[in-house]
Amino acid sequence: MQHLMISLFSALALSAASMVHANSSYESNMNDNRYDKSQMMKGGMANKKFSKEKWIQRLNKRLNLSQEQSTSITSIIDKTYPQLMQIKTKMRDNRQQLRDLSVQDTFDEAAVQQLANQQAGYKSELIMLHVKTRHEIAKHLSDAQKEQFKSMRKKRR
Repeated sequence: MQHLMISLFSALALSAASMVHANSSYESNMNDNRYDKSQMMKGGMANKKFSKEKWIQRLNKRLNLSQEQSTSITSIIDKTYPQLMQIKTKMRDNRQQLRDLSVQDTFDEAAVQQLANQQAGYKSELIMLHVKTRHEIAKHLSDAQKEQFKSMRKKRR
């Protein structure tokens, strides 16, 4: 019995220490200006807000775009952005519905399967939109810029 009490107390102490460490890491990240604090509250650094302006700036800087190229690519991104955000919103809502289903008293396999299929469809739409957008952008680049554009994608992986 005493052994059991010591084990439980040790587990509690480790758990508390772990929570303190996790909170200090979170606070450290919250103070890091690279991350949008409102996005961190919604689910961590993986949910950094997508900014079309930053995307355009990054392309301009890394590809050394001419004014004409920059205008064309900005137009492509401006046209694509609302579609991208609409798909991301659908995906976020779908994930929330899945989370809600996971804590219900009974497991509704049919509902989960339906939402999983919807999520797969949204992911497919997102992939198609990304590839189509990159293709449209590449049509406005020189051969050297296309190579740089490809290497930008590889570096992000």
